[in-house]
Amino acid sequence: MANTAPSLDGDTLGSRWQNVREFSFLLSVIGAVFTTILPILSIGGSSLLLIVITKYSQLRRVPSNLLLASLAVADLLIGLLVQPLHGVACVCTLIGKKCSSISLSNVHFYVGSLLTYSSCLNIAVITIDRYICIVESLRYHAIMTKARAIQAIIISWAISAVLPATRLIPSYPLTLIKVSQIILMSAVLSVIIFCYIKISSISWRHKKNICCQMQVVTRGPVRQDFKSVNTVFLVVGAVILSYVPLLAVQVCLTFNVMKYQAKILHPFAVTFYLLNSSLNPLIIFFRSRKIHRYLSRLLKRDAET
Repeated sequence: MANTAPSLDGDTLGSRWQNVREFSFLLSVIGAVFTTILPILSIGGSSLLLIVITKYSQLRRVPSNLLLASLAVADLLIGLLVQPLHGVACVCTLIGKKCSSISLSNVHFYVGSLLTYSSCLNIAVITIDRYICIVESLRYHAIMTKARAIQAIIISWAISAVLPATRLIPSYPLTLIKVSQIILMSAVLSVIIFCYIKISSISWRHKKNICCQMQVVTRGPVRQDFKSVNTVFLVVGAVILSYVPLLAVQVCLTFNVMKYQAKILHPFAVTFYLLNSSLNPLIIFFRSRKIHRYLSRLLKRDAET
C-alpha cells in the first residue's frame, strides 16, 4: 500500500527498523532473517505457479486459474521489487549503516504501491469467484466465463494503478490519504471475510447432506474432499494474518493511539503484510490437487530430461 501500507521509502523504513534495533537487538536480528527469506519464497513459488498455468492448456482454459495467474504475477513482482527493499533496509539498520542509498523515487514508490494493492485485490476477486462457485454452483460456468475473469483482472489492476496516484499529488492532504486507505483496506477485508463465512456455511450444509446420502447408499462412513473451500480458508487466514496487524498499527499511527508501541511494531506489521505474497503460492500448491498434479508432472518431465 502507499504510505500507510508498506512504506516503500528507504529512509522511512530505515528509521523505523532503527526504532526496533534500539528497542531490542534480538528483534532486529529476527526481522533481518525473516525479511531475507520472503523474496525467495515469493519469486520461487509464484514463478512455478505461472509456469504450470501457462504451460498446460487444460489449466489456462479454466477462468479461476487465470485469476490465480494474475495473483502470481503481482506476488512475483512484489518478490522482485518490494520485499528485497524491505529486507535491505532491515539488514542495513542491523549492521549500523544508513539506508539513504536505497531511497526510492516517486516512480518506484508508485510501482510498489500498485503491486501491493493488486495482490490484495486479486485475493478479493479470487474469494468472490469461490463464493459464486459455491452459492451459484449450477450457474457458475455461465456466470464466470473466461471473458469475465479477464475483465475482473483488468479492473483489479486498474484500481490498483489509480489508488496510489493520490499520494503523488503534492497538495493532497496526507491525513485524508491515510484515512481513505484504512477505509479501503477494511472494506476489502470485510468482503473477503463475509464471502468466506457464507462459503463455509453453505459448503458445510452441502457436505453434511452429501455425507448423509452417501451413508444411506454405502451403509458406512464417507469422507468428502472440499479442498476448494479449504483453500479459501487458508488464503483468507493468510490475508487476516498479513493485513490486520498493519491495519491496526496504521490506525494507531493515524490517530496517535499508542504511537510509540505502534512505531516499534510497524516494521513487523509491514513484514507480515509482505508475507502474504510468499504464502499465496505455497497455499495454492498445497491445497489444489489439479495444479499440484500438473506441477509434479512438470518436475518429473524436467528430471527425466
